[in-house]
Amino acid sequence: MSNMSSVPPLTPTDESGFDPAWVAAVALTHLASLEEEEGLANVEPEQIRILRVVRAERNEVQGILSTTYVVHFEYCIEGREEQVKEQSLFVKVPLRGKFN
Repeated sequence: MSNMSSVPPLTPTDESGFDPAWVAAVALTHLASLEEEEGLANVEPEQIRILRVVRAERNEVQGILSTTYVVHFEYCIEGREEQVKEQSLFVKVPLRGKFN
Protein backbone atom coordinates (compact mmCIF):
# COMPACT_ATOMS: atom_id res chain seq x y z
CA MET A 1 0.00 0.00 0.00
CA SER A 2 1.46 3.37 -0.98
CA ASN A 3 0.93 6.64 0.81
CA MET A 4 2.30 8.63 -2.14
CA SER A 5 0.06 10.57 -4.47
CA SER A 6 0.61 12.14 -7.87
CA VAL A 7 -0.95 15.40 -6.63
CA PRO A 8 0.50 16.64 -3.34
CA PRO A 9 -1.88 18.16 -0.80
CA LEU A 10 -1.84 21.90 -0.28
CA THR A 11 0.71 23.15 2.22
CA PRO A 12 -0.99 23.93 5.53
CA THR A 13 -1.15 27.50 6.78
CA ASP A 14 -1.22 26.68 10.49
CA GLU A 15 0.04 23.99 12.86
CA SER A 16 -3.18 21.96 12.85
CA GLY A 17 -3.02 21.31 9.09
CA PHE A 18 0.08 19.12 9.03
CA ASP A 19 -0.97 15.46 8.82
CA PRO A 20 0.58 12.13 7.75
CA ALA A 21 -0.66 12.50 4.16
CA TRP A 22 1.09 15.87 3.79
CA VAL A 23 4.32 14.56 5.35
CA ALA A 24 4.24 11.53 3.05
CA ALA A 25 3.79 13.74 -0.02
CA VAL A 26 6.90 15.77 0.73
CA ALA A 27 9.23 13.45 2.66
CA LEU A 28 9.12 9.82 1.47
CA THR A 29 11.87 10.03 -1.14
CA HIS A 30 14.16 11.85 1.30
CA LEU A 31 13.45 9.34 4.08
CA ALA A 32 14.27 6.44 1.74
CA SER A 33 17.65 7.98 0.94
CA LEU A 34 18.34 8.53 4.67
CA GLU A 35 17.58 4.87 5.37
CA GLU A 36 19.98 3.79 2.63
CA GLU A 37 22.70 6.02 4.13
CA GLU A 38 22.15 4.25 7.47
CA GLY A 39 22.82 0.89 5.85
CA LEU A 40 19.36 -0.32 4.83
CA ALA A 41 19.84 -1.09 1.15
CA ASN A 42 17.02 -0.86 -1.38
CA VAL A 43 14.46 1.02 0.71
CA GLU A 44 11.81 2.34 -1.66
CA PRO A 45 9.63 5.34 -0.77
CA GLU A 46 6.53 3.11 -1.08
CA GLN A 47 7.84 0.96 1.80
CA ILE A 48 7.78 3.86 4.26
CA ARG A 49 4.65 4.51 6.33
CA ILE A 50 4.13 7.84 8.05
CA LEU A 51 2.48 6.82 11.31
CA ARG A 52 1.58 10.16 12.83
CA VAL A 53 2.50 13.78 13.22
CA VAL A 54 3.77 14.08 16.80
CA ARG A 55 3.53 17.87 16.76
CA ALA A 56 3.84 20.83 14.45
CA GLU A 57 4.95 24.15 15.84
CA ARG A 58 5.83 27.59 14.58
CA ASN A 59 9.56 28.06 14.38
CA GLU A 60 10.91 30.46 17.01
CA VAL A 61 12.58 32.70 14.41
CA GLN A 62 10.27 33.88 11.63
CA GLY A 63 11.29 35.41 8.32
CA ILE A 64 9.69 38.41 6.69
CA LEU A 65 8.54 36.60 3.53
CA SER A 66 7.27 33.34 5.00
CA THR A 67 5.94 31.57 8.06
CA THR A 68 8.14 28.70 9.19
CA TYR A 69 7.22 25.54 11.07
CA VAL A 70 8.97 22.51 12.48
CA VAL A 71 6.95 19.32 11.95
CA HIS A 72 7.90 16.28 14.06
CA PHE A 73 6.58 12.91 12.88
CA GLU A 74 6.99 9.15 13.33
CA TYR A 75 7.48 6.60 10.57
CA CYS A 76 8.41 2.97 10.02
CA ILE A 77 9.44 0.74 7.13
CA GLU A 78 7.25 -2.11 5.86
CA GLY A 79 8.36 -5.34 7.49
CA ARG A 80 10.06 -3.43 10.33
CA GLU A 81 6.98 -1.93 11.99
CA GLU A 82 8.46 -2.47 15.46
CA GLN A 83 11.23 0.03 14.66
CA VAL A 84 9.40 3.37 14.86
CA LYS A 85 11.62 6.34 14.08
CA GLU A 86 11.09 10.04 14.64
CA GLN A 87 12.14 12.74 12.19
CA SER A 88 11.54 16.47 11.79
CA LEU A 89 10.93 18.74 8.81
CA PHE A 90 11.58 22.45 8.55
CA VAL A 91 8.75 23.97 6.49
CA LYS A 92 8.60 27.44 4.93
CA VAL A 93 5.17 28.66 3.85
CA PRO A 94 5.24 31.83 1.72
CA LEU A 95 3.05 34.68 2.92
CA ARG A 96 -0.06 35.41 0.86
CA GLY A 97 -2.20 38.45 0.32
CA LYS A 98 -1.47 42.12 -0.10
CA PHE A 99 1.83 43.52 1.02
CA ASN A 100 2.19 47.10 2.20
